[in-house]
Amino acid sequence: MKNYKLIKTAAAVALGASVITAALVPGSTSAFAASKYKVSKGKLVNAKTGKVVKGYVVYNSKLYYNGKLKTGYKTVGTGKSIKLYYNGSLKKGYKTVKENKLLFYNGSLKKGYKTAGNGERLYKDGYLDKGYEVYGDVENNPSLYYNGYLKSGYKTANNATLMFYNGKLSKGYKTDKNGTVLYNEGRLNKGFVKVEDKFYNDAELANGTFEYEGKKIEVKDGMVVSLNVESVKAIDTTSAKVSFSKAIDSLDKSAFEVVNKATGEKHVVKAVTLSEDKKSATLEFYNAFAANTTYTVNTKIGEDNVTNDLVIGSLKPSSVEVANQTVQADTNTVLDYKVKDESGVDITASYQPGTTGVSFESASTAINKTTGVINLAKGSSIKAKVVIKDADKVLAESSEVTISAQEAVASTISAWTVTTSVTPDFSKPASTIYGSGYSLKAQAKDQLGNVIAGNFTYESQNNGVAVVDKTTGTITPMGTGVVPVKISLVNDGKVVDTKTVEIKVNAAKAVDSIKAEKSSVLLSNTSADSQDLAVLVKDQYGNAFSTELNKEVLDKDGKALAKDVNVPTVKVESVAEKTGEYTVNIATDNTTTAGTYTVKLVAGEKSATFKVTVKPSGEATSYVAKEIPTTVDLKEASLSFSPKLYTSDAEGLTVKEVTSDAAVSVSDNEGVTVSGGTVTVNKEKVKAGDTFTVVVKVGLNTVASKVVTIVDTTSKYTADFKGYTLTGEIKGNLTNLLSNNVRVLIDGKETDASKILNVKSTKFVATDSTVVKNDGELAEGTATVYVQEITLSNDKVVTFNTPVKFTVNVTK
Repeated sequence: MKNYKLIKTAAAVALGASVITAALVPGSTSAFAASKYKVSKGKLVNAKTGKVVKGYVVYNSKLYYNGKLKTGYKTVGTGKSIKLYYNGSLKKGYKTVKENKLLFYNGSLKKGYKTAGNGERLYKDGYLDKGYEVYGDVENNPSLYYNGYLKSGYKTANNATLMFYNGKLSKGYKTDKNGTVLYNEGRLNKGFVKVEDKFYNDAELANGTFEYEGKKIEVKDGMVVSLNVESVKAIDTTSAKVSFSKAIDSLDKSAFEVVNKATGEKHVVKAVTLSEDKKSATLEFYNAFAANTTYTVNTKIGEDNVTNDLVIGSLKPSSVEVANQTVQADTNTVLDYKVKDESGVDITASYQPGTTGVSFESASTAINKTTGVINLAKGSSIKAKVVIKDADKVLAESSEVTISAQEAVASTISAWTVTTSVTPDFSKPASTIYGSGYSLKAQAKDQLGNVIAGNFTYESQNNGVAVVDKTTGTITPMGTGVVPVKISLVNDGKVVDTKTVEIKVNAAKAVDSIKAEKSSVLLSNTSADSQDLAVLVKDQYGNAFSTELNKEVLDKDGKALAKDVNVPTVKVESVAEKTGEYTVNIATDNTTTAGTYTVKLVAGEKSATFKVTVKPSGEATSYVAKEIPTTVDLKEASLSFSPKLYTSDAEGLTVKEVTSDAAVSVSDNEGVTVSGGTVTVNKEKVKAGDTFTVVVKVGLNTVASKVVTIVDTTSKYTADFKGYTLTGEIKGNLTNLLSNNVRVLIDGKETDASKILNVKSTKFVATDSTVVKNDGELAEGTATVYVQEITLSNDKVVTFNTPVKFTVNVTK
């Protein structure tokens, strides 16, 4: 369609709905009129006979009828040559005739496009336009015509980019007839908007996650997706996948209850792992599913409970999946395969190498037909397949695949991090440093996708921000900002992979603020009195910061005190497991000199002060309970304390200790008891993070109610390993192999004390007890071992939440 500018002239405006119904003359008698006719006495006559000419004749651009100038309107001619006369002369200006079907200008059909009737009609070359036509400036205010008239009702045009109503751009929001395309003021919508009950992103029905009225909502096909469980399917014999209709922020195993539908027996969930996109969760169970059984899965979502069936099939082999594989040359490797039942549930765990009925068929002797162990020379290959039988009946078999051998070579940079530790945690990469003491570390994988030792070099791309040691990766800050660093993986003197990473260099963390919860403390010197004050230290980045916090007691003006003054006792202790949090205890007794003191807390170049006023107490008016701790540390040998009750005056000053009126109780934790006013924590019945409430009463009046948190600052022992393929000899022992491979960490760091520790005993499960016996003794063959727990040489026990998987190869 063509677009034209609307021409607004006085003549165009003057055109109205005027209609002429005169018949068209199919041709005139004007040919040779100049020689055949003449005008005599105001009449048109034959030039030879002098008789009045009958009918219509055009002579000298005038229209005559029966010899007289034709009065009124009259069209003459056909097709594109039609002329319009008025009172015998060509009609001046614009005029429509024949029920508005024709438009003339100065007596001839108007050429090109022209509107008339206040824009209600569109003409092309004098005739009403045919079909659909968008006329006018598309970017401004176009109109839509159909067969020359403004199109009635709603209609899209211009490749569906415009929406018209009665020929003009529609007003407000309007969708197409299918409700899938949204127009705003006649044009395709822009932006995210809700119209009626549907959401649109630009002109289309919205799909995805959007911000709406301050909240994130998930939308599918224009409708808000309600959180629901779409399906529950088994992954393998001990896990299942729960799929949600949209992303879920968080959940744990308490959200699920799984029961055997037939027996009602609970199938206990061990752990729940949310997927990266948060649209599904993997449920891990303690026990395997029963074959041909349906479980009911109840999922609590908010206040709603959603019920789904988890249907378990036969759990018998239906298919074996094996792909072409590349293995490390001259190394015992077990052929990798998966066994699935008819529902696609992975049942490989029940059909491990060495299991009755599982065999490995090949023309080569390089693969053990029973264990599936392959040992190939570099560059060689074999063909093999996996067959599962029940007696002589084949239950499932794989296609034949090719296994090739290559020498393992570091080929890619798989991970990197900056760290202050000698054992970087690549699972939690960091890219920000604060001052010195950091190194850049990288991890490599071989061409088979296995983690392997790599030779790396490091090169700063901006030494003005930081210099990076080429060999060690040690970072020396030279300023602040972001520094690109090039990591190169080198094999045999050749760079095989590079990666440029960005490290944010900040100034070393330092104390920026010290804030005490109170600006003043009031204490008595009539008898022993004390108060605890919470103090928070932050660095320049606004984060809690632990440092050495010193204190000083000064006079009321912050100046040094006279030597003969007995000042209040001030002690500073850090709060266990709370970075940057401190408790300042201020205590007095009957020897403390009355007066006002300034306590100054100092860390680095920062300080904070608060006032301590000491005075004799007045008459006792109430009670106050003291010596109730904020935390109890499981590290301590004694886990008992005795709250003390004191009388206090109207200002809250301690008057004296009361030993007979107090009643002490605890609640909210069965592992904490009270006897004779002493609170005792049973270490065997509590854990770090638990809380309990201590209540002190006098008669029916509650003097104090304080929540106490249990913490554990005992050094925590963890372990990781240098590799997960162990090679031993017959009569060797698994514990010895692990000792040579373990790296012990104390509180997340490898120290001189941790380096001398080894493995004393191991709790494990082996897939083949003929290779790794129950006592850890080794025999020839290959087995997979799952280590659940190790006991170190200092009798500390390291338990792995997820058993650590090792491949153990035992040779003669």
